[in-house]
Amino acid sequence: MNPDLFYSRIQQAVPLETAPRHQAFSVLHAEILAEYNSAVSSISSARAENVSSDGRSLKQVVGHIMEWDRFMIQAAGELLSGVLDPQMMSLKGFHHLEGMTQDFETIDGFNAFHAAEQEGQAWTQIQSRAVACARILHRLFSTPGLLEGSLLDATAPVTLSFKGGIKMKSSTGWQLWIIVMEHEGVEHMTDLSQV
Repeated sequence: MNPDLFYSRIQQAVPLETAPRHQAFSVLHAEILAEYNSAVSSISSARAENVSSDGRSLKQVVGHIMEWDRFMIQAAGELLSGVLDPQMMSLKGFHHLEGMTQDFETIDGFNAFHAAEQEGQAWTQIQSRAVACARILHRLFSTPGLLEGSLLDATAPVTLSFKGGIKMKSSTGWQLWIIVMEHEGVEHMTDLSQV
């Protein structure tokens, strides 16, 4: 998605009342999910080995998004259980597929760990898990009875910062949803959509 359009739509939605904000986020997330899944699903095994703009293979970029989505799913579980500020916000409590839990000191540390871990993984495995995780996150945020607006409102307060010095009051739950959409729809889309 075009970054200017994405940030404009977020900035228009944040000041809305809870129900219309949730609806606006849900619509935007559905658009991003469709673009993301289409981009990831169209990447061949050969193309997955191409080098991205940041020096990682495209496979590692998708794997990186997938692992952040998995961390977000874990954070969503915390929100659903009443936690106001999930561990993920401090890079703590990441659960590996094998069941162990790990804390990270930096975002770069999290990214480097997963890039090394995914080096030998098959593209089809990463591809299918990436699409599955993105769909799960969309369902968690958009399905009635799960991460509803009132639950997102009740999380820890934050200030969102946008280009041009624009600041808006919000909460951690809404911030997490923005991060999911930004990561899948804006940050890496140039690499994912190249043929």
